[in-house]
Amino acid sequence: MSVRGVVVSMVALGLLGVGVYASDQHLRQQTEQTIAHGVSAVFDEISGEPTVTVHGWPFVTQLVRGTLGHATGTAEQVRFGHVTAQDVVVDARGITLGTPVVMDQVVVSATITAETAETYLRERSGLSSLEISVDGDQVTATVMVLDRPLSVTGRLVVDGDALRANLDGLSLAGLSVGRDVLPAEVSDGLDRLRIPVTGLPRGMSLVDAQAVPGGVRFTATGTDVPLVRPG
Repeated sequence: MSVRGVVVSMVALGLLGVGVYASDQHLRQQTEQTIAHGVSAVFDEISGEPTVTVHGWPFVTQLVRGTLGHATGTAEQVRFGHVTAQDVVVDARGITLGTPVVMDQVVVSATITAETAETYLRERSGLSSLEISVDGDQVTATVMVLDRPLSVTGRLVVDGDALRANLDGLSLAGLSVGRDVLPAEVSDGLDRLRIPVTGLPRGMSLVDAQAVPGGVRFTATGTDVPLVRPG
């Protein structure tokens, strides 16, 4: 083959490769948008359109099989029951494309800000002076009792479908105290310091909660999770 023939063949193969790549990317983007719309329909309230990224190349072979190996998604804000969480991240493996889409394994993590937790817990507990702060791995709730600050510290734990703090210590105006010296309405209010996290996709459950700067980050996992509204 002449030099010109070799060049022409290389150009043709290059153009073919570009065409295959472009088609693969187009199909990928369409599928990502379809999954993103499905995610939006699952939750009661979601801020903006979630971003979905399907990993792996070529994509078309995954599409032909009807199963995506790995996809991740993000959303700015999602409402879980009575609270809105931020910086929501979804990591899914083994995604079967069908009606509905089903994920073999999925992990969802999101952050509830201290301000959001404070607003919700004030109403739930009836402690109108409640303030929430985060320091390292501890959460501190402060409430006024007889015009003096009562501070309650604890580490976050998962309690069924809710987040709460294991109370490690109480101090009133800097002095350690027991629950027995507190007014009944304050003691009862402390028992109501838990945040239910509902509205997760069917088959998912809370598994972890960590104090992070400015709030609380929770993690939920599930297997064989359908992309449908919980019911």
